[in-house]
Amino acid sequence: MIQIGNFFFRYRNWLFILLYALLFLPSPELFTEASCGEHYWYWPLAGGLFVTVLGQAVRGATIGLAYIVRGGKDKKVYADDLVTTGIFNHCRNPLYVGNILMLLGVGILANSLYYVGIVMPLFLFIYQAIVLAEENFLRSKFGQSFDDYCVRVNRWIPNISGLSKTFASMEFNWRRWVLKEYNTQFVWLAGIALLILLKYNEALLQRFMRLQPAFSVCMALFSLFIFSESVIAQEEKKGLTLSLGGALELGGDQVAQVYFTNGEDQSVNAGQGGSILVGLEYGFNKYFSLRSVLGYKYVTTAATNANITLTRFPMRLSGVVHFTPKWWASAGYATQQRIVFKGDGIIDNFKLSTSGGPHLEFGYDNFFLNYTGMKYTDNRSSDYNASCFGIGFLFPLKKRARTVMMDIPAK
Repeated sequence: MIQIGNFFFRYRNWLFILLYALLFLPSPELFTEASCGEHYWYWPLAGGLFVTVLGQAVRGATIGLAYIVRGGKDKKVYADDLVTTGIFNHCRNPLYVGNILMLLGVGILANSLYYVGIVMPLFLFIYQAIVLAEENFLRSKFGQSFDDYCVRVNRWIPNISGLSKTFASMEFNWRRWVLKEYNTQFVWLAGIALLILLKYNEALLQRFMRLQPAFSVCMALFSLFIFSESVIAQEEKKGLTLSLGGALELGGDQVAQVYFTNGEDQSVNAGQGGSILVGLEYGFNKYFSLRSVLGYKYVTTAATNANITLTRFPMRLSGVVHFTPKWWASAGYATQQRIVFKGDGIIDNFKLSTSGGPHLEFGYDNFFLNYTGMKYTDNRSSDYNASCFGIGFLFPLKKRARTVMMDIPAK
C-alpha cells in the first residue's frame, strides 16, 4: 500500500482533474423520477451542492488557520514540520477529507450512479494509500511525536469537540485562503457550473428567469472580487491581463424581417452581430486562468431611411485551459443585458430577456472560435433561439507575467 501511495502521490493533482472529467461520462441516474417523484432533481441538486460546499468549507478552514505545504519535494512525500494546530488538531488529514466531500458532492450533483458507486470507492482507496505513504514518512522523521499525535487525533473522522475553541484561539487568514485555493476553486467552480448547465438547464430555466437581475449583479461582484484579489496576488507573482477585442457572430432565430422597396429583404437574427469586447484575465499558473468579458453587441440592416438595430450587452465568465503557450480552450457561462430591438418607426420597438447559457471557445494566441448557447424571451413569453457561432480576438494591453522556476545546481 505504501508503494501504491508513493506512486499516486506524484500524480495526485492530475488525479483530481481526471476525476472531475469522469463526472461527465454517461451513467444511470442516482435519483430517478420513479423513486423520488416528479421533482426528483431537487435531491441531487440540493444534496450535491450542500456536500461539495461543505468540503470546500473544510479546506478553507484548514488553510485559513494553519497552512501545510502539500507539494512534497521532487514529487515525493516530504514535510519540514509536523503540523498539529488548527483543524489538524481535530483530524490528521482535513484537506483530503475536504477533497473527498467536494468530489462526492459533485458526483451527487451529476446524479451519477457510476460515479458515486464506482469512482468514489476507487478514489477512497487511492487516498488511503497516499495517506499511509505520508504516515510512513512522518513516522520515520518525527518518531514518537507523530505516534502520540496519531493516538490523540483520528486519521479521517474529524472530532468536532473543541472546534469553537480552536477558531477562537487562532486568527483566520482570509488572504492566504484566497491565494492558496485559487487553482482548487477554479476547477471546482467550473465543474459545478458545467454540471448545472448540462444537467439542470431546462428544469431551472423558468425559475432562473426571475433571478436574472440578481444573477447579473452577482457576476459583476464576482468579477470585481477577482480583480481586487488579482491585484493582491500580483505580490505572489501571479498574472493579470486586461484585453480589448471584438467578435463577429451568426445564428439564432429570426427576430424581425425587413422588406425593401426594391423587392429585397433582410432578416435580423437573435444571435448575429458584431461585438466590442473588454476582457480581464487572471492567470493561476501556465495551465489555468479565469477570464471575465464584458461587451457591446450590435446588428443593423441595409435600410437607408431608418436605423433598425438589435443591441445587447454580453457578459461572460470562463475558465481557460492553456494546452501550449499558444493553443487554449475555455468553457463558462454567458448572459446578456439590455437586449433591445429598435425599429425606428418602421417596426415596433421591443425588449427581450435571456436566462443565459454555456459559452465555449477554442483559440490560438489572440484569436478564437466561439459558441454560445442561449435563448431570448419577449414580453409575450415567446422564445427565440439566440445561439450563435463566431470568430473573435482579444489583444492584451499588457502581457501577463509568469513565474519561472529553475533548479540551480550547487557549486
